[in-house]
Amino acid sequence: KNEHVRTISSLIRAWEHPLMVHEGLKKLAREMQIPDSMVDKGIANVEEVTIKRSLSVSQTTFDPDRILETDLLRLMILAGPLYPDIFVFVKQHITSEDFFVPICAKVYETILEQYAEQQNIDLIPLVSRVENAEQQLFLADILQKKISIERAKESTKDTIKKILERNWMKRREEIKSKIQAGGLTEEEILMLAKAFDDLKKLPPVVSAWPSS
Repeated sequence: KNEHVRTISSLIRAWEHPLMVHEGLKKLAREMQIPDSMVDKGIANVEEVTIKRSLSVSQTTFDPDRILETDLLRLMILAGPLYPDIFVFVKQHITSEDFFVPICAKVYETILEQYAEQQNIDLIPLVSRVENAEQQLFLADILQKKISIERAKESTKDTIKKILERNWMKRREEIKSKIQAGGLTEEEILMLAKAFDDLKKLPPVVSAWPSS
């Protein structure tokens, strides 16, 4: 609880609008059931964050799939409150099945659940929704890295495209591997070859952002 208060408070303090910062810190104190003074005095200074790195996902083996999927979740969580149409745009292109990393898929589902209820994302109740310590640490790691709010929509579109292209290429490689493995009938090979050609002709396309 202490680490989440520190992390979320540091993000709120980085907001540009003083009134939003003030109201955000008050809400944080209320939701976490702590005195306003504890937040106002800077208990959540970003330099004080001391998440146990022995348990942190940042210490896991380098995984490009995890990095890519985490980038998308970070954009949704940090930029979504300012640009709610990010949630709609992502949902149009990405399902939980598009994630290779189980914890990323689960957090994605949690984000969509909250958006379906509130039509936006609020960090404080989102933290309370995660189911276990692993997911809490994963969410904390997501919140540690900053993003460019000005480029949030562009970055979201680029990240979606990378995920869809990765998945598209993986499906092609799976078909090739089946053919190369042998033990197939001529008919099965022809069917797989056709599936490969059809897939090759249909690379993933990310639609343009709707006009504001």
